[in-house]
Amino acid sequence: MNILFLELALALTGLQTTLAHAQIQIAPPAHEVLSIQSEVKSDKTPTLTQGEIRTFIVEESRRQGVWEVLALSIAEWESNFNPKAINPKSNASGLYQFLPNMTWKRLCTGDIFNPKDNATCAIRLLSEGKINHWRADPAMRAKIDKLLGNMSLVRK
Repeated sequence: MNILFLELALALTGLQTTLAHAQIQIAPPAHEVLSIQSEVKSDKTPTLTQGEIRTFIVEESRRQGVWEVLALSIAEWESNFNPKAINPKSNASGLYQFLPNMTWKRLCTGDIFNPKDNATCAIRLLSEGKINHWRADPAMRAKIDKLLGNMSLVRK
């Protein structure tokens, strides 16, 4: 019942309202976490609106059998849906904040700043149960644990 309510709320009012109803704390202000480098963009990187990025995440989550709210929440917490986000402390990059020379090269393909490539890889990792990429940070772990409770990452 709760999942149905969250999915309905997501569809009708967007992620912010859904997260507010679920009483989930949103990420710290972007200025504390992110450095935005607009010059870092390949010719192949599509320019998508936040709405288009959210829609792609929902569609890809459904295609790969991952709970949409989890995939959307992680993208919001990590980058506030900014595909060009770069963490100045770690150099983690893109929507889901992958380390370019470690995690991205080892587990993903395509352009780290391409929102579709980044989201596809992140959602694939979630579908494979590899959520620990995001749970390494204690603050993220607390948010994810609060969101998931006793739920599974993958739809059955």
